[in-house]
Amino acid sequence: MNNRILGASQDFVDSRRDRRELEKLDRAFDTLREGNYALVRSYTETTLLDKMCRVVVDLGGYPFAWIGFPENDSCRSVRLAMFAGEEKGYLSSLELTWSHVRVNKDPTGTAIQTGAVSIEKNLGKKNGFVPWKAEASKRGFLSSVAFPLIRDDTTLGALNVFSEDPEGFGKDEIMLLSALAEDLSYGLVAIRTRETRKRVEEELRESQERIRRTIEVTIQALATTIEMRDPYTAGHQRRVATLASAIAEEMGLSDERVGNINIAAVIHDIGKIYIPVEILTRPGKLNEYEVNIIKSHPQYGYDIMKETEVPESVAEIVHQHHERINGSGYPDGKKGDEILLESKILSVADVVEAMSSHRPYRPALGIDVALDEIKNYKGIYYDTEVADACLNLFQKKGYTLSQESQSHFHN
Repeated sequence: MNNRILGASQDFVDSRRDRRELEKLDRAFDTLREGNYALVRSYTETTLLDKMCRVVVDLGGYPFAWIGFPENDSCRSVRLAMFAGEEKGYLSSLELTWSHVRVNKDPTGTAIQTGAVSIEKNLGKKNGFVPWKAEASKRGFLSSVAFPLIRDDTTLGALNVFSEDPEGFGKDEIMLLSALAEDLSYGLVAIRTRETRKRVEEELRESQERIRRTIEVTIQALATTIEMRDPYTAGHQRRVATLASAIAEEMGLSDERVGNINIAAVIHDIGKIYIPVEILTRPGKLNEYEVNIIKSHPQYGYDIMKETEVPESVAEIVHQHHERINGSGYPDGKKGDEILLESKILSVADVVEAMSSHRPYRPALGIDVALDEIKNYKGIYYDTEVADACLNLFQKKGYTLSQESQSHFHN
């Protein structure tokens, strides 16, 4: 009789234990599921760590969970990254480390140092004084498990979970929580990679902006140098830059290409600083020798520009701005597709402005004469598409050279 009672009593105890284990396992499943949700909904490291710790405590039913990261300082300390639950001053009571020379490390330090799951049960047992165990049991934490956070053979840190059950965690429970730790590791690497990429992109943007400002200062300095030497050339360049940019935009070119055209146009005659002033400003017709000197300015301009911070393409636009599509231009007699589209645009804007404006050697010919030049020689000297875009601006959209503004730089 007594044996039957004892047997029934044991069955009852086993049944209660089984139910308790099933409940713990259900909570672990819920924890893993919600942890996956947290993973996809977290966009910063702090948010991810906070959600993971809260999921462990709120859904898993564990009293306390925390995440630590290893520091490479002299003590090989463990830095508290996040916690949830009733911490009760536990972490501040310890010197946390992952050093291999420190005996009786807490489970977090052990998991980081070994890269393996560290399980501790019956923390309240009197088996010698171990600081972390004594402090844990004093706060009602009677078992602990720490999962290393590993990704690509690198230990990022550890997730430590405490329980009020002295017997700790079941095998299936450990398996589910290990999966949660793996998800956390993946999330940390993904967020850090994204943040690193974002930081690099921001640094690249800042670098490009610094380069852009440097180019702008360089170009303005060059333009000022020309203006001090030859006011006619300086005013011409600003007006050409405005018109060339307008033609490029009319043709639907990208902001980058429009910007390069604008930069090149602002200083396209920079090579004239090597031309004697008396030739540049002489009224009347130049002799053949003087004409050849003038024709050298695109090459001089290219030589100057390629030594500056401006893109190589800008220097080449300057180099080719007097080429003509039938090969009759200079300095290299390029033709057709050998000439950059940007240079074709600059050459049309250059001719229109030059013919429309006063020069020391002749009065202004006027915009009508300039546009007739473009119309009559498109497909011969000037690219047809570029010429049509220029004519469209003036004849259909009301563009006038009087609409010029100070030269601007497109980002």
